[in-house]
Amino acid sequence: MKEITAYIKAPRLPAVLQALHKMQALDGLSFWEIRGFGAHRPVNGSTGIIQDLVGSAPYVRLETFCPDELEFEVVTLIQRAAWTGNPGDGKIFVTRVERAVRISTEEEGEAAFNRWWQPR
Repeated sequence: MKEITAYIKAPRLPAVLQALHKMQALDGLSFWEIRGFGAHRPVNGSTGIIQDLVGSAPYVRLETFCPDELEFEVVTLIQRAAWTGNPGDGKIFVTRVERAVRISTEEEGEAAFNRWWQPR
């Protein structure tokens, strides 16, 4: 199982959501607006840093989980939908999930997720 975390430009969110929504096997997604800085930072002291963060373009953090066999498709959909061709389009990170627990039923492992990935 994989956790896929993506940081994308906020204006690209509708396109990414539309692309992921079409995936029948992907039932869950969380996202929220964030701000921060990347490799290109001001060098004119703390005032510049504060101005940079306050004026930074909004990004969105997306988070979803999927079986290993869907990882490539999910990453590709996010990458294509988020792409503008300009610097700062974002990043996608894929990590392996060691353990999963469904709180309501105390199911663990695949049993905690198997309902997500059943064909409808």
